[in-house]
Amino acid sequence: MKKYIIVSTWNGEGYTSENFINEIVLLDNDAQALVLCKALAEDQLGADVTIQKNGAGFDHGDDQGAYHFFELKDEHYGVRFEPNWNKAELLTEAEYKAVVAELRTQIDEEDGIIDDGDSIFFHTGEIKDGVDVQYEVDYQFEVIKRGPDVDNLEFVDCDNLEFETYKDTTTGKHYTVPLELVRDWDNIQEVK
Repeated sequence: MKKYIIVSTWNGEGYTSENFINEIVLLDNDAQALVLCKALAEDQLGADVTIQKNGAGFDHGDDQGAYHFFELKDEHYGVRFEPNWNKAELLTEAEYKAVVAELRTQIDEEDGIIDDGDSIFFHTGEIKDGVDVQYEVDYQFEVIKRGPDVDNLEFVDCDNLEFETYKDTTTGKHYTVPLELVRDWDNIQEVK
Protein backbone atom coordinates (compact mmCIF):
# COMPACT_ATOMS: atom_id res chain seq x y z
CA MET A 1 0.00 0.00 0.00
CA LYS A 2 1.02 3.60 -0.63
CA LYS A 3 0.46 6.70 1.46
CA TYR A 4 -1.67 9.36 -0.25
CA ILE A 5 -2.60 12.86 0.78
CA ILE A 6 -6.01 14.22 -0.24
CA VAL A 7 -6.38 18.00 -0.41
CA SER A 8 -9.21 20.30 -1.42
CA THR A 9 -9.18 23.64 -3.20
CA TRP A 10 -12.05 26.12 -3.35
CA ASN A 11 -12.64 29.16 -5.51
CA GLY A 12 -15.61 31.42 -5.10
CA GLU A 13 -16.86 34.40 -3.16
CA GLY A 14 -15.44 34.07 0.34
CA TYR A 15 -13.91 30.64 -0.27
CA THR A 16 -10.43 31.33 -1.61
CA SER A 17 -8.83 30.94 1.83
CA GLU A 18 -10.71 27.69 2.57
CA ASN A 19 -8.22 25.21 1.12
CA PHE A 20 -6.98 22.41 3.30
CA ILE A 21 -5.55 18.94 3.72
CA ASN A 22 -8.47 16.53 3.98
CA GLU A 23 -6.69 13.38 5.05
CA ILE A 24 -3.73 11.07 4.67
CA VAL A 25 -4.77 7.55 3.66
CA LEU A 26 -3.24 4.23 2.69
CA LEU A 27 -4.39 3.01 -0.73
CA ASP A 28 -3.21 0.47 -3.28
CA ASN A 29 -2.92 2.79 -6.27
CA ASP A 30 -3.84 6.05 -8.00
CA ALA A 31 -7.13 4.57 -9.24
CA GLN A 32 -8.34 4.12 -5.65
CA ALA A 33 -7.26 7.66 -4.81
CA LEU A 34 -9.20 8.96 -7.81
CA VAL A 35 -12.33 7.07 -6.71
CA LEU A 36 -12.04 8.70 -3.26
CA CYS A 37 -11.64 12.19 -4.77
CA LYS A 38 -14.58 11.63 -7.10
CA ALA A 39 -16.80 10.56 -4.17
CA LEU A 40 -15.80 13.70 -2.22
CA ALA A 41 -16.59 15.90 -5.23
CA GLU A 42 -19.95 14.17 -5.72
CA ASP A 43 -20.82 15.04 -2.10
CA GLN A 44 -21.03 18.68 -3.27
CA LEU A 45 -24.75 18.46 -3.96
CA GLY A 46 -25.87 19.84 -7.28
CA ALA A 47 -22.35 20.25 -8.59
CA ASP A 48 -21.13 19.12 -11.99
CA VAL A 49 -18.16 16.79 -11.41
CA THR A 50 -15.21 16.47 -13.80
CA ILE A 51 -12.35 13.98 -13.58
CA GLN A 52 -8.89 15.56 -13.60
CA LYS A 53 -5.35 14.22 -13.82
CA ASN A 54 -4.99 13.79 -10.06
CA GLY A 55 -8.49 14.23 -8.70
CA ALA A 56 -11.99 15.44 -9.35
CA GLY A 57 -13.35 18.96 -9.73
CA PHE A 58 -16.82 20.30 -9.10
CA ASP A 59 -18.71 23.37 -10.27
CA HIS A 60 -21.66 25.11 -8.59
CA GLY A 61 -21.74 27.99 -11.07
CA ASP A 62 -20.13 30.83 -9.08
CA ASP A 63 -18.23 28.43 -6.80
CA GLN A 64 -15.79 25.80 -7.96
CA GLY A 65 -13.47 23.40 -6.21
CA ALA A 66 -11.50 20.22 -6.53
CA TYR A 67 -10.22 17.30 -4.52
CA HIS A 68 -6.65 16.34 -5.44
CA PHE A 69 -4.56 13.32 -4.53
CA PHE A 70 -0.79 13.00 -4.34
CA GLU A 71 1.39 10.09 -3.35
CA LEU A 72 3.00 11.30 -0.12
CA LYS A 73 6.76 10.87 0.12
CA ASP A 74 9.09 11.52 3.04
CA GLU A 75 10.52 14.64 1.38
CA HIS A 76 7.10 16.34 1.18
CA TYR A 77 6.78 19.02 3.83
CA GLY A 78 3.81 21.17 2.86
CA VAL A 79 1.10 21.99 0.33
CA ARG A 80 0.87 25.09 -1.85
CA PHE A 81 -2.72 25.84 -2.88
CA GLU A 82 -3.57 28.06 -5.85
CA PRO A 83 -7.32 28.58 -5.37
CA ASN A 84 -7.78 30.88 -8.38
CA TRP A 85 -7.12 27.85 -10.58
CA ASN A 86 -8.10 25.12 -8.08
CA LYS A 87 -4.57 23.74 -8.12
CA ALA A 88 -2.34 22.32 -5.43
CA GLU A 89 1.15 20.89 -5.24
CA LEU A 90 3.39 19.30 -2.63
CA LEU A 91 6.61 21.07 -1.68
CA THR A 92 9.80 20.08 0.11
CA GLU A 93 10.69 21.98 3.28
CA ALA A 94 13.24 24.13 1.43
CA GLU A 95 10.77 24.97 -1.36
CA TYR A 96 7.98 25.72 1.12
CA LYS A 97 10.07 28.04 3.29
CA ALA A 98 11.62 29.84 0.31
CA VAL A 99 8.27 30.58 -1.36
CA VAL A 100 6.61 31.70 1.89
CA ALA A 101 9.59 33.95 2.73
CA GLU A 102 9.52 35.50 -0.76
CA LEU A 103 5.78 36.20 -0.60
CA ARG A 104 6.16 37.75 2.87
CA THR A 105 8.59 40.31 1.38
CA GLN A 106 6.18 41.21 -1.45
CA ILE A 107 2.77 41.34 0.22
CA ASP A 108 1.40 43.89 2.67
CA GLU A 109 1.29 42.14 6.07
CA GLU A 110 -1.85 43.96 7.29
CA ASP A 111 -4.06 43.59 4.24
CA GLY A 112 -2.79 40.60 2.29
CA ILE A 113 -1.59 37.93 4.75
CA ILE A 114 -3.61 35.74 7.08
CA ASP A 115 -1.47 33.47 9.27
CA ASP A 116 -3.55 31.43 11.72
CA GLY A 117 -0.68 29.18 12.77
CA ASP A 118 -1.95 26.16 10.83
CA SER A 119 -1.95 27.73 7.39
CA ILE A 120 -0.82 30.94 5.71
CA PHE A 121 -2.96 32.74 3.13
CA PHE A 122 -1.55 35.37 0.75
CA HIS A 123 -3.67 37.71 -1.37
CA THR A 124 -1.45 39.30 -4.03
CA GLY A 125 -3.84 42.16 -4.70
CA GLU A 126 -2.05 43.87 -1.81
CA ILE A 127 1.56 44.54 -2.81
CA LYS A 128 3.99 46.59 -0.70
CA ASP A 129 5.27 50.01 -1.78
CA GLY A 130 2.18 50.84 -3.85
CA VAL A 131 3.10 48.49 -6.69
CA ASP A 132 -0.01 46.52 -7.66
CA VAL A 133 -0.29 43.42 -9.80
CA GLN A 134 -2.15 43.23 -13.09
CA TYR A 135 -4.46 40.56 -11.68
CA GLU A 136 -5.05 39.17 -8.21
CA VAL A 137 -3.73 35.75 -7.30
CA ASP A 138 -4.18 33.97 -3.99
CA TYR A 139 -1.87 31.40 -2.44
CA GLN A 140 -2.34 29.31 0.65
CA PHE A 141 0.22 27.09 2.36
CA GLU A 142 -0.19 24.34 4.93
CA VAL A 143 2.43 22.17 6.60
CA ILE A 144 1.72 18.44 6.45
CA LYS A 145 1.32 17.11 9.97
CA ARG A 146 2.69 13.60 10.26
CA GLY A 147 2.22 11.19 13.06
CA PRO A 148 3.85 7.82 13.43
CA ASP A 149 3.16 5.03 10.96
CA VAL A 150 0.23 3.25 12.62
CA ASP A 151 1.39 -0.08 11.20
CA ASN A 152 4.44 0.18 13.48
CA LEU A 153 2.51 0.95 16.68
CA GLU A 154 2.30 -1.59 19.45
CA PHE A 155 -0.33 -1.32 22.22
CA VAL A 156 1.18 -0.54 25.65
CA ASP A 157 -1.56 0.56 28.04
CA CYS A 158 -5.06 2.01 28.41
CA ASP A 159 -6.46 4.15 31.20
CA ASN A 160 -9.92 2.70 30.38
CA LEU A 161 -11.39 6.15 30.13
CA GLU A 162 -9.66 8.71 27.96
CA PHE A 163 -6.41 7.46 26.38
CA GLU A 164 -4.54 4.48 25.02
CA THR A 165 -0.74 4.43 24.89
CA TYR A 166 1.21 2.96 21.98
CA LYS A 167 4.91 2.46 21.31
CA ASP A 168 6.43 2.96 17.87
CA THR A 169 8.41 -0.23 17.30
CA THR A 170 10.81 1.51 14.90
CA THR A 171 11.69 4.58 17.01
CA GLY A 172 10.80 3.53 20.55
CA LYS A 173 8.73 6.72 21.01
CA HIS A 174 5.46 6.49 22.93
CA TYR A 175 2.19 8.11 21.81
CA THR A 176 -1.15 8.62 23.49
CA VAL A 177 -4.33 8.34 21.49
CA PRO A 178 -7.54 9.91 22.80
CA LEU A 179 -10.46 7.52 23.01
CA GLU A 180 -13.78 8.61 21.59
CA LEU A 181 -17.05 7.27 22.90
CA VAL A 182 -19.94 7.52 20.46
CA ARG A 183 -23.50 6.83 21.55
CA ASP A 184 -25.45 4.87 18.93
CA TRP A 185 -28.94 6.32 19.55
CA ASP A 186 -30.27 4.67 16.38
CA ASN A 187 -29.89 1.25 18.03
CA ILE A 188 -31.14 1.99 21.54
CA GLN A 189 -32.82 -0.97 23.22
CA GLU A 190 -34.92 -1.32 26.33
CA VAL A 191 -33.29 -3.27 29.17
CA LYS A 192 -35.58 -6.08 30.39
